[in-house]
Amino acid sequence: MTPLRFPLPEARLRRRPGVYLALTLLTGVLQVLAALACMHDPPRLAAGVTGVALSAAMVGLSLRRPLPEDHIHRLAVTLALVWLMTEAALMVWHGGVLSPQQLTNAAITSALALTLLPPRQAVPVVAMVYGLLLVLVLTIPGSDLILLLMNMVLAGLMGFMSVYGRQVSVAQARSAWLQDLAFRDPLTGLANRHMADEELRALELAQGALAPEQSAGAVGDAALLILDLDDFKRINDSLGHARGDQALVHVARLIEGQLRPGDTAARWGGEEFLVILRGVSREQARAVGERMLQAVQNTPLPGFPHLTLSGGGAMLEEAPDHAALLDLADRRLYAAKHAGRARSVWSEDEVLAAYALFPTPREATRSRGP
Repeated sequence: MTPLRFPLPEARLRRRPGVYLALTLLTGVLQVLAALACMHDPPRLAAGVTGVALSAAMVGLSLRRPLPEDHIHRLAVTLALVWLMTEAALMVWHGGVLSPQQLTNAAITSALALTLLPPRQAVPVVAMVYGLLLVLVLTIPGSDLILLLMNMVLAGLMGFMSVYGRQVSVAQARSAWLQDLAFRDPLTGLANRHMADEELRALELAQGALAPEQSAGAVGDAALLILDLDDFKRINDSLGHARGDQALVHVARLIEGQLRPGDTAARWGGEEFLVILRGVSREQARAVGERMLQAVQNTPLPGFPHLTLSGGGAMLEEAPDHAALLDLADRRLYAAKHAGRARSVWSEDEVLAAYALFPTPREATRSRGP
């Protein structure tokens, strides 16, 4: 059995071009202002012009839609490194000393690397930045070694906070992923049986906590609907289980498309789906169920026989607990199957009518389920 693997956040994430464009434009504006402020200082002016050019390059890269986000991160750090090395080269060329501005640029480059790159890539970048500055400080007289060491300590603190923050983010993402696995059906993406059962129990507890007159107007206005994909065994036997899974996913999407805010759809097991409708009367619940049946019936799936659903529904106040509610809805589902499928049954009168009209199951509906 292949173990489940957690998808790490840094693995080719979805791009957010608007965010990158805004940040790079802001950086470009700041670089232009810095260049204008250094008009009478040729080395700093050259560094500022280089920064403007690199910012313009980042604007272009941020608009490249096919480029994955992790590539954008690496390019941003690379351009920051080029900017820093350009400043260092100009400083050496003009015989200057290491300035607080260059140390600030080194801190910014390190922060970019520690924030945007995985630790195994960020640490070498930071080591390269401060290794270069250390060589410059030791070879150029008048440079402030103490200031550089303080900046290196600051970079170390940023690195620790970045690694810790990344670990927290990954742990939170992993927890959310595992929770989703625990409550989500992996095939259809709907809630699974466990989650649906928990919601039914919560409705039952809420109903018991209210007075009868309150329950009738609040939690009691909830309905349960069990839906079954008709002739699913025939689909599996004739087309194969993989095609049967395609039919289940297709039906799940159509059911989900008819849900209202606050409703829940779950895969109850096999070809059965369970729908919890909140804040509805029997007529409203029946209407929602009929829309689900019609959506499946009127949306053909290429290469498949005509798909239909049968349903059995019950109101929450009709049963003393959620187990009895499930039994009631299931019995009505069986009556819908008995009477010919592609229909829903919502009352005991309809159950009696189904068995009165068809004392034995119709030939086309002799078996229910697989």
